[in-house]
Amino acid sequence: MRIANTPNQVTRGYGACERFLATRRAHLADKLIPSELREGLLIDIGCGAWPLFLCSAKFHKRIGIDKTIDKHTRSQLQGMDVTVIPYDAERYPSLPFASDVASAITLLAVMEHMEKSTIGVLFLEIKRVLKKGGLFIVTTPAAWTRPILTTLSKMRLVSPAEIAEHKHYYTKKELHEVLLNTGYEKRNIQSGVFELGCNLWATARK
Repeated sequence: MRIANTPNQVTRGYGACERFLATRRAHLADKLIPSELREGLLIDIGCGAWPLFLCSAKFHKRIGIDKTIDKHTRSQLQGMDVTVIPYDAERYPSLPFASDVASAITLLAVMEHMEKSTIGVLFLEIKRVLKKGGLFIVTTPAAWTRPILTTLSKMRLVSPAEIAEHKHYYTKKELHEVLLNTGYEKRNIQSGVFELGCNLWATARK
């Protein structure tokens, strides 16, 4: 995966490492998506102030939603075959998509920004929007990193605006439980860690 030329600021606020971390997440998500799904639709929920992952992912159709999307971002994306929609998935977890339409849906470094009750509704909606055989990919900081991220935000290595909004940090077990409670079969769930165990990832096949 080659990251397309994009603005340096890809998240809200300022953090010296934000673009680097977003790039690492994008590479991970791309590796987890099999080639047979790429002829369909990719939806990135919480795609960020700039949809770095969507701009670089090779997919037939790419759509991103985020509450920070504005007219300037949409104008910059003209000609890139990427659609972005201003939408607050935390406030309105019922997604604005028909059922069984997406081949893959990503939720990268987003679920920690939402209340656990909202996550339950959102995960059900994601499963509804996925096609049979579609893949859901999620990443989130590991629970033990809370004090580290707080310190890094004070040093402005990561965005204080983003970290201050974190509502819950998940363990690997909790992440599995959310996916199981959503209705995914255990055999269709895979998970792991990246960035020296600082972040969790999981995939679930519908």
